Formats: sequence, structure tokens, C-alpha cells
Amino acid sequence: MDYTTKDGANLYNVVSAPLKTKLDLSESNTLVFIDQLRDRAQEVGWDTGLFQITKYNVATAGNPPKLKDLFTQYGQIAVDTICINVMTWNSGEVKANSKSTQNNMAFYKCLKEYLTDEVYLRILSHQHEYMDQDGTYHAPLLYKSIMHLATIDSKATSAVLSNNLYNLDTKMVQLNSNILEFHLYFSTNYNQLLKAQRGS
Repeated sequence: MDYTTKDGANLYNVVSAPLKTKLDLSESNTLVFIDQLRDRAQEVGWDTGLFQITKYNVATAGNPPKLKDLFTQYGQIAVDTICINVMTWNSGEVKANSKSTQNNMAFYKCLKEYLTDEVYLRILSHQHEYMDQDGTYHAPLLYKSIMHLATIDSKATSAVLSNNLYNLDTKMVQLNSNILEFHLYFSTNYNQLLKAQRGS
């Protein structure tokens, strides 16, 4: 899709539109953040096809591919793994000026517009983690930085996260056996626990 055309510009406005609730890094707010981003990714195709930008192969060389999802398994994806992929979008690389590049631009704008002013100011101090020297922003790396802050700020310490996972049967009752919401709750708590334990 050519975003410089009228139709392309209209589509770009749709895919990069801010989500319903701005991120303030609280625990419940972060869960909503992840859920809404996953919906947006599925809606506009950030997570499918050759030019998807939300799934990463974490398998070591010589082993079958093992894809991890950025939204629900971010704690299991090393920053270096994401960097290897996003570098292919740079000028002169294999996916330069491709749909991956366009998806990255839209994803980045969506993330930026979704942050409260306070969170945005805090994330600016981590700009080196998600911006190249030439000024190119990489949305998946920005997402990792945001989730790192969310994990640090969250009152859900390792003990609380472990307790959440221990009481999954109670949570299932609270969610009226909604499998999708339950899976999101489990994945989010599990990945935050992994991240907290690794200190990454």
C-alpha cells in the first residue's frame, strides 16, 4: 500500500490511530494496553504474512523455528533478536521501503499517541533503545522499552504475579470462563513474572 496516495493516507490514519485508553503503566491499564494493541495488530495485519512485525524466531541456529509473540511473550524475546529483524527494514536492506517499514511507522505512531504525557516523557530517556543513529524509530523496540517500564513500575511484584498464577481457577470464575480473556490474563502475568525474575 502506497501511503502517499489518498486511499493509502486514509488507511494509514486508520492503522495508526490512537487506542481508546492512554497508557499510564498501572497494572490493569497495562493489561488493557496489551489487549487493545493485539486487536489492532490483528485488524490491520501487523501480525501476519511475510512483512509481519510482531512475531520473532527465538530458536537457536540449526533448530526448527520457534516463534514468539511480541504482545504476549515479550519477556521471552531478546532485544538482540528484535534488532536483527528490524535492521532488515533499513535503507539498502532486504525489506527497506516494504510493508514491514509501513507497518513499523503505523505501529510507532499508534504507540506514541497512546502514551500519557508523563509516560511519554519517561520513555524519551530510553530513546536510544528504540531509535537508530539516523533517527529511524522501531516500534517493536519501543514496545519492549515500554513494557520494561511497566514491569518496573507495576505493584505486581514477583510474589503477587506468582500468586495470580497460583489462583487461576478463581480468576476463571471471575471471568465467567471466558477463554480468550483468561489466556490473555495468564500470558500477561506469566511474561511479567519471567521479565521480573530476569531483571530485563
